[in-house]
Amino acid sequence: FFFLMIRRPPRSTQSRSSAASDVYKRQTFYSIGWSHGQEQFMGKKDFSKGSFYANPQMDEPQYDAKLAQEGNILAPNVWPKDSLPQLEIHFKQLGQLIVNVGILLSQQLDAYVGKKNPFYEKGKLARVISTSTGCKGRLLHYFPINSKNELDNEWCGWHNDHGSLTGLTSAMYVDKSGNEVSFKESEGGLYIRSRDGNNYKASIPKDCIAFQIGETTQIHTGGLLRATPHCVVRSEELINSGVSRNTLAVFMQPNFDELMNLSLIHISEPTRQAEISYAVFCLKKKKQSSLFPQYVFL
Repeated sequence: FFFLMIRRPPRSTQSRSSAASDVYKRQTFYSIGWSHGQEQFMGKKDFSKGSFYANPQMDEPQYDAKLAQEGNILAPNVWPKDSLPQLEIHFKQLGQLIVNVGILLSQQLDAYVGKKNPFYEKGKLARVISTSTGCKGRLLHYFPINSKNELDNEWCGWHNDHGSLTGLTSAMYVDKSGNEVSFKESEGGLYIRSRDGNNYKASIPKDCIAFQIGETTQIHTGGLLRATPHCVVRSEELINSGVSRNTLAVFMQPNFDELMNLSLIHISEPTRQAEISYAVFCLKKKKQSSLFPQYVFL
């Protein structure tokens, strides 16, 4: 709905400018509201996709002045209440559903890790997700492909999410008029890399939710659960079709003061590295493209 509002020709330039400015928050580093061309991919501004960010659980998360000084923003949500009031309703409903299912899944993951590692905090992942005030939903709109040259780069390059757990909906394809169309990409779409190093296309059924492990969970479980490397590949079938790809990702992550403590077997307490908070971890992530090349978990 929101992306159709952005793309649809407005009744006047002033009305479109007003609608966009209401949800375009530079002071939050575009981590809340609408973001287009603010993120970089391969050293260039990325205009191939747009995003709308919001916390699906609460409009005004707890504010911490110290964390704000460190560069971590927990800003209030912004919604296009006048131009698109239904966005807030549906965003929150679907986002909260994904989080609730994520909590159920995390309980099973906790049980698995607990059997493998007796030192693991009982119910840790479920606690981290259920008590978090910083859950972030991201509506993703991948703009139509107009040239074969655009196929040289992925829509979204290979990376790991740095939170605990990410919930994903299936992709929805819409035409130039905003009508949903039935489309199945034979080669493009979401790809994941397994532990054996092979890449696999991940096709999510329309009535299902998929989940990916984040780097925070890899750390908290001492590597018993691994972060899921993934990317989104452009499809040649979409060239000049006017069809765009849309999906919702919900990032379940710890509160910023949660310690990034390792739960490792056979490592004594004096040999552990100094613990850092999730806030500091996020800042370190900004300074390097990948966290784990230097770590091998057995």
